[in-house]
Amino acid sequence: MQGDRSKSSFVGGASLGAQDRDNRVEVPPAIVDSTTMNMTLLIAALGTLVPAQEWSQYRGPGGKGDATASTLVTSWSKDSNVVWHLPVPGKAWSSPIVHQGHAWLTNATADGKKLSLVKVDLKTGKIAGDFLLREVAEPQFCIPYNSHASCTPTARDGKIYVHYGSALTACVEADSGKVLWQRTDLPCNHHRGPGSSPLLWNDRLFLIYDGFDVQYVAALDIATGKTTWKADRGIDYGTDNGDMKKAYATPALLEVDGKPQLVCPSAGSTISYDPSSGKEIWRVKHGGMNASSIP
Repeated sequence: MQGDRSKSSFVGGASLGAQDRDNRVEVPPAIVDSTTMNMTLLIAALGTLVPAQEWSQYRGPGGKGDATASTLVTSWSKDSNVVWHLPVPGKAWSSPIVHQGHAWLTNATADGKKLSLVKVDLKTGKIAGDFLLREVAEPQFCIPYNSHASCTPTARDGKIYVHYGSALTACVEADSGKVLWQRTDLPCNHHRGPGSSPLLWNDRLFLIYDGFDVQYVAALDIATGKTTWKADRGIDYGTDNGDMKKAYATPALLEVDGKPQLVCPSAGSTISYDPSSGKEIWRVKHGGMNASSIP
């Protein structure tokens, strides 16, 4: 997490790849300063803006954080490599994604009472949609250096999957902003605010809930939002202190010996699951607390 600051700037870097490669877009993590409560989305280019590759999840394709281009923009200034910038009022520590020619940002008010999704046209820098998804009467407590919209969305086939921890998980139609399904019944006391981003695989959406009170992994059917399986962590933390049980990690889908594994770090242990059934494959107890890494 970042320090106690009040403005986040999301930066998108476009690149000019070699002729035999697709042009790529990299969207690095948030950069913050301490002036206002606005988010600023910057789109940068090396000379000219080039077509954007899909960057449809946290850390891009496969969660690898790799734009795979021969040339990437590495510096930006007011006069260099910035095509447009767009102030977006709100407080959100999530990263933007790129899907179907638009950047998508989860957003929230600082108090967490309004959760929204912002759609930005990559060519013009204009807001193409600002969709209020839920109003929360009594949001959970969130520390100042986190936000109520810290989970990066993911997308596929014209659908955006957003996650705001236990407050809301939803599938949104990209063209219209219509909510196709939503879940607000997956309990977790985040105690400091949410941070784990969702992951798509086949017909499943994977979510990690490592909270102060409960710790589990859930798989939802992407067509209906219904729970396909749920696996309690079952970790011996060696303490009743919920602060030692919280974590903010994002899962990763890895292939081992030709078979998929869903690897989910947590406080104290990392556990691998069969993504189809939720059956545990292995676990490693390594100690530590508040894990926020991705394998």
